[in-house]
Amino acid sequence: MRKWLISFQEKLNDAYQDRITRRYLVFGILLVSIGFIAIAVYANWNELSDQDFNFDFRYIILAVIIYPAGMLPTALSWHTLLRTIGIHLPIRTNLRNFSLSALPRHIPGFVWYISSRSLLY
Repeated sequence: MRKWLISFQEKLNDAYQDRITRRYLVFGILLVSIGFIAIAVYANWNELSDQDFNFDFRYIILAVIIYPAGMLPTALSWHTLLRTIGIHLPIRTNLRNFSLSALPRHIPGFVWYISSRSLLY
């Protein structure tokens, strides 16, 4: 099993080096992700349509400011962890990749979080 996984990872890395293949792979994962969200919304439409949505823009602005500030220590820890295991990328790259891959963590299903982080690194 481990040999197969390493072989698959090497093939995926080789395929990901090709720009066209990378675009198709990212597009495929994006399409599957949007499809998953659409199916979840469709399956729960009755519950969703019964909700009364009230937006308080003060809280939205506050969340936009506080969320990145709260995520910064975790992102810096991620950068330190990567450097410890031998992945030496600039801190800006690690912060960007960590931030982008943290967003799918809020989509139901752990696979989106792992796949986004794997694709970015």
